[in-house]
Amino acid sequence: MAIQPTRIASADFAGAVGNLLQQFQIADRRRKENEEIERLAAQREAVGASLPGAVAGQAGSLEQLLAADPRLGLAVQGQRQGQSNADRLFNRLLSRDTTQAQQVAAQAAESKRRFGVTTGLQQRSIAATAALRDEQAKFRKLQFQALQDQRKATNALAKERNVIAGQKALIPKPATADQAKSSGFARRTLSADKILSEPAMIAAATNIKESAKSGVPLIGNALISKNRRRFEQAQRNFVNAVLRRESGAAIAPHEFESAAKQYFPQTFDDVATIAQKAQNRREAIQGLVESSGPLSGQFGGSVQAAPQSTVQEGATATNPQTGQKIIFQGGQWAPAQ
Repeated sequence: MAIQPTRIASADFAGAVGNLLQQFQIADRRRKENEEIERLAAQREAVGASLPGAVAGQAGSLEQLLAADPRLGLAVQGQRQGQSNADRLFNRLLSRDTTQAQQVAAQAAESKRRFGVTTGLQQRSIAATAALRDEQAKFRKLQFQALQDQRKATNALAKERNVIAGQKALIPKPATADQAKSSGFARRTLSADKILSEPAMIAAATNIKESAKSGVPLIGNALISKNRRRFEQAQRNFVNAVLRRESGAAIAPHEFESAAKQYFPQTFDDVATIAQKAQNRREAIQGLVESSGPLSGQFGGSVQAAPQSTVQEGATATNPQTGQKIIFQGGQWAPAQ
């Protein structure tokens, strides 16, 4: 069965190494003891080898001595028995030390084997840790790239939505009923202002005789000139469009009279006053155009100032209706004297 890589605690590893060193010290001490025992054994063997000759030479005298003194025989016999006991003890100690030395050697070999296994496991653990770190680095890199791609996709989607929103903004929305009415009123006021801004209309509006004839009941319309009729018609068209848009109801006579003085030239009005009233008309028209909503595009977005009269003070002309000579004085046309 394959050994699975495991992480060995540093404390266990240190204990195993300490135990191994202790066993090595015990083995070394046993080795020195064995060497001392072997040295003593060699000396004993050398002594034993020299004894037979000496004993053979003195056998006769020794036997004689033993026979002469029984106590000496007992002493020699005791010495020989002690020597025999010493030899047996020496051999037993030698056998025990050899066994112990073999056991220590076996333990040292086992410790060395375990140390090798531990070292191998540590190396495998280090290699596995390094591989895991590499995989984690690769994963973080892929994760960062995925976030970058997601951010790019989000930006592209936002741009696409902005484009779609811009395209939708270009599509004109349908006008409401109120905006359609404002568009119609604006068209009427623009048409009227174009007529009212003509020099002939201004002259007819400021002429005192034309104003007096227009005030005659029943037949006043028959007494005034064609230009005066055109002026009054454009005036009514403008006032009806503006006031109807503002109030939405029928226009009272006093409202009409007030609007006429506000927007149109009157007898004895000077040039500055006439220009100011023309500006009032343009502002009223601009308000109607802006209220038209999506229909305001047909008016060009803003109301341009109507062309002003370029008639010089003191200029003369002939009324095409009556053939009468007229003169431009004080910003208005009047009969020449």
